[in-house]
Amino acid sequence: MEIFGAAKIVNALQKIKITSQLVDKASATGKEQVQVKILNKNEDAEIKKEGYRIRKAGNSFKISAIDESGAMYGLMDIAEQIEMQKKLKSIEEKLVNPRFGFRAIKYNLPWHSYRENESLQANDELSKDLNMWRDFLDMMAENRLNALTLWGLHPFPYMIKAKNFPKATPFTDAELAEWKTFWTALFRMAKERGIETYILNWNIIVSKSFVENYGEGNSGLWADGKTSPQIEQYTRESVTQVINEYPDLTGLGITLGEAMQKWEGEQMTDWIEKTIFAGVKAANRKTKFIYRAALSGGHQPHRDLIDRSGLDTPENPMIVELKFNWSHGHSTTTLVKAHGKGTGKEYWTNPAPTHHKMAWMIRNEDFFRLRWGEPDFIREHIKVNGQDYVGGYFIGSECLIPAKDIYHKPNHPHINWKYEFEKQWLYYQQWGRLLYDPTTSDAVFANSFDQRFTGNTGSQMVEAYKLSTRTTQRIAQSFDFTWDHSFYTEGFIGKKRTFITLDEVINSKPIEPNFVSIKDYGDGSQNFGIKVNPLQLAAALETDNQQALNIVNSISTSDGTLKCEIEDVKAWAYLGLYFAEKIRTAVALNQNKKSDAITYIIEAQKYWRKLVSITDAHIQPSHLAIIEDNSHWHWKIFQDEVDAEVDWVKNQ
Repeated sequence: MEIFGAAKIVNALQKIKITSQLVDKASATGKEQVQVKILNKNEDAEIKKEGYRIRKAGNSFKISAIDESGAMYGLMDIAEQIEMQKKLKSIEEKLVNPRFGFRAIKYNLPWHSYRENESLQANDELSKDLNMWRDFLDMMAENRLNALTLWGLHPFPYMIKAKNFPKATPFTDAELAEWKTFWTALFRMAKERGIETYILNWNIIVSKSFVENYGEGNSGLWADGKTSPQIEQYTRESVTQVINEYPDLTGLGITLGEAMQKWEGEQMTDWIEKTIFAGVKAANRKTKFIYRAALSGGHQPHRDLIDRSGLDTPENPMIVELKFNWSHGHSTTTLVKAHGKGTGKEYWTNPAPTHHKMAWMIRNEDFFRLRWGEPDFIREHIKVNGQDYVGGYFIGSECLIPAKDIYHKPNHPHINWKYEFEKQWLYYQQWGRLLYDPTTSDAVFANSFDQRFTGNTGSQMVEAYKLSTRTTQRIAQSFDFTWDHSFYTEGFIGKKRTFITLDEVINSKPIEPNFVSIKDYGDGSQNFGIKVNPLQLAAALETDNQQALNIVNSISTSDGTLKCEIEDVKAWAYLGLYFAEKIRTAVALNQNKKSDAITYIIEAQKYWRKLVSITDAHIQPSHLAIIEDNSHWHWKIFQDEVDAEVDWVKNQ
């Protein structure tokens, strides 16, 4: 880990033409300009796990930490300061500790996956490529993301040959050996970068091979509660065997809901206790555990099970994952709804938890094609939702595996990335760095732009992204939604899994508690106080997105990838301006002001055409799971509907 961080300093110094070299600790003389010391906990009580202190000592700098992760982060901090200040002597003294101890990525495995479609299965081979994983884990370490959670319906047969159920795996011994080599290397590489690893499965689901060879169970998503003593034995023993055979695997997790959807809470908890938990306790070492909040029924039985489980320790409480605002975390910072009814408050109230910490799942089912970067949303989210009972966050998607880029046109001058996660670098950097330290300034993100592209446009690009990608939240806040396919912000697709019509805009009930609906706004005569009325929302969308366009239109560059970033900003801006005019149209129609409505809807049509034009040049039609016919999607497929709405308004 320390070598990883130190290499960043060497690279930073090279950029300002200062020669340097790494010195092995065994050969250190104490005169090195940057020194690292791992302390005992009692040597500096202010430094916490994964934290660090930087101090000046004459012409040298000393990094102190109580673990290797903290030392690595401290080294990367110095490298970043060198990049930003352009000189070594300007490095600042500081003490930094992580805001949250759990900063995770959700990565859905494409093998026996939760969903099956072209966009996911396109990642079958790449998700087994250790070169891809090396780059992914490097990205995580650089961004202070410290937990990789791997999700699949039933991943165990890809990892082990169950001793008493050897035919549950479909692989030969040679094939399984290859899988074992892969998992072992992946878990080891993660550990070397200070990243924990977790495998999460779906409760009573088993493999197709188990069903075929042992005559019972269900391998599909909707298993209708099929279990038996044999399935319970197989599950329990598989859990134990996976833990024992993979010593670098940090822990396991369980998903409740699908397959158990007809069960009551106590049925679920009884099954988990005698299978999953019993399997964990029978293993030859202690592991950590992630308990996904129940997706249906009441939460209290699950809280009771967690409290009595005995799987936690004071240093390592169980992590309880709860989807913040269901599948659309990039909406409002107010927790409005969660799976299993209500907000899930049973997990952190009456009494406050002592055996677990909550971790919010900020699911992204809202932007796959366009880049995103709104650090103020993340800062506000942490401020509002970072109570003592919260241990961290997950970020990730169900309908996107961030390995293969299936969205951008291939062999295009824009492309200098191998993988989807590299294209979305700003999303991962802002979430990771701010979960570690919410005081991280926008200057850090601007520096990252300046390191990637010539022209010193970083501050402009960070501001342009911030202004334009607020469109994501503002659209999502204006409607109601539930699961993955009930909304798709980027595509302007709503609950009906189709293009959001004017009628839907007029009748929508905003999920954001501070927004006023168009119906409630009525003729505009009522005073709503500090709440945001529809016309104020439209004005904010227009102001921010026009400003974003002004910023990026002032940037001249020959760099294809920076042009791609600029075009994403423009796409968000045009979508936001389209929505602003559509809101105005809806308000006018609701107030029987046909002439105004026609003016606004024609303006909306112009912005949609600009959105289509800017995206059609570099983003290809590709699979979109939310559309039921599995067609390949692009904004241009809605152009006819946009045009038809203009005619519809004229005919009112």
